[in-house]
Amino acid sequence: MILVRHAEKVDSSADLTCPPPGGSGRTISRPRSRPFRSRPSSFSEYKRTLQTAEPVARALHLTPVAIAVSGKASSQATETAAAIKKLAPGTAALVVGHSNTIGLIIEALGGPHLGDLCDGEYASIFVLELAPGAAPKLLHASFGAPDAPQAVACHHNMRVN
Repeated sequence: MILVRHAEKVDSSADLTCPPPGGSGRTISRPRSRPFRSRPSSFSEYKRTLQTAEPVARALHLTPVAIAVSGKASSQATETAAAIKKLAPGTAALVVGHSNTIGLIIEALGGPHLGDLCDGEYASIFVLELAPGAAPKLLHASFGAPDAPQAVACHHNMRVN
């Protein structure tokens, strides 16, 4: 599973759109490899998450799976994890979530506890390997322009070893 936060917000309203193409918003615009070929993508129904993943879905001819937002972040994470667990073994999925759901989704899938992402944290990308019969493995990396140091100041220690 590949998990990222939606693109940068334009303002602080509930269902924001991302900045227009060419703006400052981070999207997953061009896959560097083809890990999603014929595999579903999964993300929430908010406009900004759909817009973040749309370039990959379009480029790879995928039909997105939108998980309805049901209120609490924990419910969203549980529902997203349940949908992922129904996928065939070996299936790759792109999950675009929110600062308060990415860590919860990873944990609901058996990964480590991460807590919330910082409010200004957008460059983090997580790869969670879910091999049958093995403990989940998590890789934390970044993509696009790096987050400014003050954007990730809410983290006092590295979360992923």
